[in-house]
Amino acid sequence: MAKRGMTAAKMTTAWAAGMQAAGAPGGAYEAGINATQVNPMALAAQSADKWAAAVAAAKPRWVARLNNVSTASWKQAAIGKAVTNGSLAAGAELAAAQGGRYSTFAANFYQYEIAGLANLGPKGSYAQNKARLSAYLDYLHAYKTANMLPVGS
Repeated sequence: MAKRGMTAAKMTTAWAAGMQAAGAPGGAYEAGINATQVNPMALAAQSADKWAAAVAAAKPRWVARLNNVSTASWKQAAIGKAVTNGSLAAGAELAAAQGGRYSTFAANFYQYEIAGLANLGPKGSYAQNKARLSAYLDYLHAYKTANMLPVGS
């Protein structure tokens, strides 16, 4: 039930203020995470079949909504969210920081790539170069399947 005198603008302002307070260091968001006594990832994994069924059921609606967005509105929204408010730059800064997700990946992958390049056969004919490229792709695929960073790292 709506409160008297409440408007959509007031409701939005109150919600944003609450989210900002909850997201501050030591706020309710952090406290709630620290109070968790079970592994939420294990609980989510137990619901994989429910998730898959829900995704399958939602597919027609998802397709219809995607087809209802014009290129112009997608561009406006993408630029507004990622560029105008700075979230793209902020996310990249966090990921690139020492120990961040991208810097960790880059350090691991770079070493892996250097080792693989050292083991490629010599450059030569078209057939030799094609075999070299194929071997390199197989090598990279092995990294993708065996050495990926854990989800959420």
